[in-house]
Amino acid sequence: MKRAVLALVVALAAVGPGWAALVGERWAGAGTRATYPDTLKVIEGDVIRLVFDLSALPRNTEVHHASLYCFTEDNRQPTEPVQIFPVQELRADGKARFTGSPLKLEAPLYRSFDATEAVRRWVNNPKENLGLAVVRFEGLVAPESYLEIRYQGRPRKLPPQVTGLEAVHHDGQTFLVWKELPIFRPPADSILWVDKFSEQGNTIVKEPGKGFKGFPRTPAITLETLRSLQGLASTSIGRGVEIRRVREVP
Repeated sequence: MKRAVLALVVALAAVGPGWAALVGERWAGAGTRATYPDTLKVIEGDVIRLVFDLSALPRNTEVHHASLYCFTEDNRQPTEPVQIFPVQELRADGKARFTGSPLKLEAPLYRSFDATEAVRRWVNNPKENLGLAVVRFEGLVAPESYLEIRYQGRPRKLPPQVTGLEAVHHDGQTFLVWKELPIFRPPADSILWVDKFSEQGNTIVKEPGKGFKGFPRTPAITLETLRSLQGLASTSIGRGVEIRRVREVP
């Protein structure tokens, strides 16, 4: 499973005169970028319990969806089906009691678990929030787990939005172009210039100017730089350089 850590707070659709909106926010442990960091407690016992502090959500908040994201050592795929259950009761001996079916993987990517019903119950009755029991999850790195919740509320701490959005429609296709946020623009020293594209290998230089047959050289970045801007680990390190064109040069 890959770590997607960039968008922390997203207002998806404004609704009604009271500034209500469909808001998406993240709850996570220390060290994980989130709207509500340090809100995950990992409790060791007969099973591992993941307990998220959801006190930031008012009682009876309308929860549309909740997804649990978990990660393993070296992103390895578990060899046996994962089993995670909402805890229903803590016995006198401290053991967790749970019944029913485990959380289901969410289509189409199958990299998160549907925790919607459990989160709805916890928000309506915070005393029932005893966490999630991890009964079976080979290689789980529990502290890196996080919970993303989409609910009806008021957007807070909204990130800056892109500017200069333009749409061009031609022959049944629509192209969207915008000016990306500075955080997602490649640093000037990471820009490469393609003097010539070729199936036998691209000719790369470090300065702009005129290239093949007098055409302007094309600015580009490596796949490693692209993945870094996306907040993802590059899978191409040590396997050559793959080029991605860029529209705007700092």
